[in-house]
Amino acid sequence: MHREITKKSRRRPTLADIAAELGLSAATVSLALNGSPLVAEKTARRVREAAKKHNYRPNAIARRLSVGHSEVISFYVLGGKDAALGFLPSSWMFYNPILKGASMALTRYRYHLQFEILSAELGDQCDTIIEHILGGATDGVLLLYFDDYLPVVADELEKVDVPIVTMNRKVSPELSSAQVDNRSGAIAAIEYLKELGHTKIAHISGPEASFNARDRRTGYLEAMAAAGLDVSDGYLLEGDWQTQSGYYLLREMMMLPDPPTAVFCSNDYMAMGALEALRDLNIAVPEQVSIIGFDDSEISRVVLPRLTTVRQPLEELGRRAAEEVMALKGDGEHEIRHQVIAPELVRRGSCASPSLV
Repeated sequence: MHREITKKSRRRPTLADIAAELGLSAATVSLALNGSPLVAEKTARRVREAAKKHNYRPNAIARRLSVGHSEVISFYVLGGKDAALGFLPSSWMFYNPILKGASMALTRYRYHLQFEILSAELGDQCDTIIEHILGGATDGVLLLYFDDYLPVVADELEKVDVPIVTMNRKVSPELSSAQVDNRSGAIAAIEYLKELGHTKIAHISGPEASFNARDRRTGYLEAMAAAGLDVSDGYLLEGDWQTQSGYYLLREMMMLPDPPTAVFCSNDYMAMGALEALRDLNIAVPEQVSIIGFDDSEISRVVLPRLTTVRQPLEELGRRAAEEVMALKGDGEHEIRHQVIAPELVRRGSCASPSLV
């Protein structure tokens, strides 16, 4: 006689309860609930109806073990020795759209995104990731490289049998990658300022350890050289991505014997600091000094004047990286790809032709 699950029972029904009521094995019920073609449609329908009647929900961990995958993609930010940098406002302005793009893409595949910041101060990043993979906790990995620390991570992960995509940098020909073309974005900013008539163009760079900062600085120097413009002493200073560094470095530039008429900042936060410094110095923007940022973050649209900036398609970056992971984990052959996404100059109110006064 089949045992019927009674409504009087307060405990949550189990897979074994469903199996006993229907006179089936627990394995058959599990296969039916996971959509296996090995179970006849008539039997599968009986199982689904019984599960629905009793509001049965499979144990997520058990179900993942039964189907052989975790339904999770892990997103790691690989930082340097200063763990606090990963939690600064400017960092989150960078992470958020990437996370959004990746998460929305994975949702279409019924996958979940796990996010973690790994700093060099917290131990061996590579061991942490590999242990996670070997423990079956993830079906793929997205690696967001933030700076120069621990490039050996890529070398070690090439040996692991799960799809891996690096973001913000191509670190290995054996790992797919997706990144924004920071160099071309910087060149577009300088060319625009030159078109406006500026010849004295300065640059507040990001920190030397940052891939993005180095690429933007390279673009600045190349564009200045191509335009036949000199980079005067004091026109190229290194900031730390934060508003305060933009503020003090801009003030330093304005104290030069021949100060710039335009300043290209390596991110919007430092540009916001530069705008604040110019207000305190009673220097009009854009009539006397033009300012360009980089990112097109939300703050670029709320400061006054509204900030001319280089838009990074970060949401697209996250989406492409997530879709690449899913393509790599598919059944078919998928070749390693290295995608470079073009940024876009957004012209707003912080730039104008240099004053003739």
